[in-house]
Amino acid sequence: MEGLKTAIRYSIKPHQLGLCGPQKGNTAQILLDFLSGKDTPEKKVREILEQFEGSYAYYKLIAKSNNIGDPFDEQVVRAYWIGNELLNNVPVKELRKMIQERFKMPEKAKLIPGWAKPHHSFHVMMIGSVTGRIKFNDRLRKLCVISWRKNGDDFISYHWGKPCEVLNQEAVEDLKKYTVT
Repeated sequence: MEGLKTAIRYSIKPHQLGLCGPQKGNTAQILLDFLSGKDTPEKKVREILEQFEGSYAYYKLIAKSNNIGDPFDEQVVRAYWIGNELLNNVPVKELRKMIQERFKMPEKAKLIPGWAKPHHSFHVMMIGSVTGRIKFNDRLRKLCVISWRKNGDDFISYHWGKPCEVLNQEAVEDLKKYTVT
């Protein structure tokens, strides 16, 4: 359940902006209700999050490469958004294959460097929109890459200007390590 909540925290703002995820019905409200603890069927939340073309493909790739059965496992979702050791187990050839087959971007797949990790910042900086709903420029890329800043004694992560969560020191270090700028 925590993996689902983390996925929502990071994806809700671009979803509300119409940039990713399903745009029909009240999907944003369903996700927000689940996040706030309202009685919302987990199955429905999973079905919605599976329609996020970019992030769900990465969750599946990270989970498969680490022999984790649930793409919404908390560590899998955190690997994509923040970064952690699970990213080191994803072969670049599998990342290229996913970009080519799932996103239908063979030319971009060929350009993926050997050091690439299936992290959100990699996706923003190297791949861009898979839905075609956004044309990235420098300002929009900066909004989309997960950022962090100190607020009092805490570090807070941000996506599209929206605060997502309080980060511990290890998460801050992982975010610094895996962020491609």
